[in-house]
Amino acid sequence: MKVIWQNDGLIHRARLAEPVTIKSKSWQGNLHAEKVCDLGYISWRENGIPFGGLWVANTYGSVNPTSPSETFNDLDEAKAYVEEQALVGITLNKLTR
Repeated sequence: MKVIWQNDGLIHRARLAEPVTIKSKSWQGNLHAEKVCDLGYISWRENGIPFGGLWVANTYGSVNPTSPSETFNDLDEAKAYVEEQALVGITLNKLTR
């Protein structure tokens, strides 16, 4: 699973180089196969301190519905969190659904 990071300034998006198929619920509650590339994103949040702030890491709910948002001082740590949570979510999806 190769993750590609796209930098849009203060937003960093995680995408897979090749899509992976997961089972996802439709609005009606039925499970269906869905190919996903988008894993999550990291955004910059100011905290009121001049030149200070935190990176907020998020994994998309279709990839890992139990992954909470986390804040980090370091961008590389935030990226590692998103990648780890996406891998956990995809693996659990494959094993349980």
